[in-house]
Amino acid sequence: MIIQSSPSSAKTASASCTTFPEFLAENQINILNISQQLMDDFFTMIILVDTSKCPKSRQEMLDLFEEESKKLALDIRMQNEEIFQAMHRI
Repeated sequence: MIIQSSPSSAKTASASCTTFPEFLAENQINILNISQQLMDDFFTMIILVDTSKCPKSRQEMLDLFEEESKKLALDIRMQNEEIFQAMHRI
């Protein structure tokens, strides 16, 4: 799965970065890789994660991410890695 977080400003992101990894750890979601960049005024981060040990269903994880995104003032999206693999083959 891929989680993309795009806060409205880089200032918000730096304040939130310490809590989001803790949130992932609490849900047994392991971070495998992180990519980040600035796009205009937006800080974007793509996190490749392993959810195999997470006891929650995909829908439960989506609900958790939606709830957490509101708390952290982030736009968090969870997408299947297969989508990205298919895009690179085209």
